[in-house]
Amino acid sequence: MNSITAKIRFVLSTLSVDKWELLKELDASSLGDLAARFDWSEALSAILESDAYLTPTVRQIYADFLRRDSDPASFADPVFAYRTGGGRFCLIGLLASDEYWHRIGGAESRSFLSAAWRDLTGRDDPADLSELAAALDREELSRHAAISALIERPAVAERESDRLWNRLTGRTDSAPEAVSSAFARGGREGAIRAICDHPAFADHVAAVTHPYVAPDGHAAGVYPMDVYPSYEGSDLALLRGFSAPDLQPADGYFTDFLGRITDCRFLASIEHLDGKVAPHIPVPHDHFHAETIEYLGLLMAFDTLDRDAFVCAEFGAGWGPWTAAAGVIARRRGVGQVSAVAVEASLDRIGLLNQHLRDNGLEPDGVSYRCVHGAVWTSDGEVQFPSDPVHDLSGAAAENRPDLDYRGGAVDHVAVPAYTVETLLGDHDIVDFMHIDIQGAEADVCERSIAFLTERVRYLFIATHSRFIEGRLITLLRSNGFEILREKPCRFSFDKWTGSLEGLTTSDGGQLWRNPKFA
Repeated sequence: MNSITAKIRFVLSTLSVDKWELLKELDASSLGDLAARFDWSEALSAILESDAYLTPTVRQIYADFLRRDSDPASFADPVFAYRTGGGRFCLIGLLASDEYWHRIGGAESRSFLSAAWRDLTGRDDPADLSELAAALDREELSRHAAISALIERPAVAERESDRLWNRLTGRTDSAPEAVSSAFARGGREGAIRAICDHPAFADHVAAVTHPYVAPDGHAAGVYPMDVYPSYEGSDLALLRGFSAPDLQPADGYFTDFLGRITDCRFLASIEHLDGKVAPHIPVPHDHFHAETIEYLGLLMAFDTLDRDAFVCAEFGAGWGPWTAAAGVIARRRGVGQVSAVAVEASLDRIGLLNQHLRDNGLEPDGVSYRCVHGAVWTSDGEVQFPSDPVHDLSGAAAENRPDLDYRGGAVDHVAVPAYTVETLLGDHDIVDFMHIDIQGAEADVCERSIAFLTERVRYLFIATHSRFIEGRLITLLRSNGFEILREKPCRFSFDKWTGSLEGLTTSDGGQLWRNPKFA
């Protein structure tokens, strides 16, 4: 699905446009045809000028202000008024009508204007309505002129601009001044055009209309009710704020929005990204290993940093993507001292971890990091870990050597050192960001070390591997004062029982927590 089609789908869904009536008007058999015939600006114009947009819009205006639904056939005249004079002209006619007057009880002039003002802005009426009401009583102004004077006030443009801004971008802040100004000049459609030209709109569309394959095999759009996002619209500004300027490609590597490079030989899934630069922020994911929620944890930890030092821990580190990301961000932001502890149970991946850090220039920059071979566990000692291929990142530690791993496969195991969180991080009074991805041991480890987490960890991201584990973590961390900021449940399939819930998981979930002790 190309970007124009995605935007068309999103606008149709968000503005409740009758897409089939629109296509009939445009003599197009599909949204793909519409996208092929127009560029985005022309497609938006076609939507906003169509009866398929105007009729639902007028119907909603009548429902909002008259508190009732009506037969669509009765909207022919209002739709004509809207088309010829715009939304402001249509709204003035509605509020000045006898039908609206009767709806509010045929009140005297001040009460009439107060009711209209509340309907238009959601606010209590200002004191200067008295002068307008007096002019209405003296018949110096008609109802149409009085309502027109109300609609011209900035508060009306601000409210409607904010509503459209929030709906079309998924954000909760106020609309930019450019959107309110566009509303004042061109009404609702002017504001819509201004919003659809804003980067926040494009980011939101990319987040909620990414490709989806329907059960019948045909591509379809994904709408907000179809997905469980791990981020909010307001997070996009944070991600953009950490984007590195002037990114340059590097042969053999993928360069992400942070400026971090990853050797494309590390994962078969990124071989096609050799020499490429990430074109945008990682929403809903970064195209090869992590979803938005994981980036948010690290970036929030940096965004709220109030000292010239940063400490991070990555448990189940693999090749160390979060350790490297912390070093790259700290270097660009001028953080004086970075301490990182990356723990990985696969000895082969320890080699990748060291290389990844060197590739990103962290060793000569004085970034203090420890790459620890071993597993994070509930006690110090020794555990069994699969001797999987280096690219298999799903191996799980076990206390005893199992015949089968948690996925039901026969895998050889080797003994590796085991460490508690306290043993690994006891020298640090504050850990700014901790990333845990340890394939089903996360709840046991957090329960064992909850006192340490509560006392010393600011931001905590946990990759989750069963719904049961997710419930345990929520109960544990909430009861110890942590605040959950973002979360996304894991996905699983009951097609084959392997002996554990973790073995049914097809895609990890994630939980991002903040410790209010450090707020």
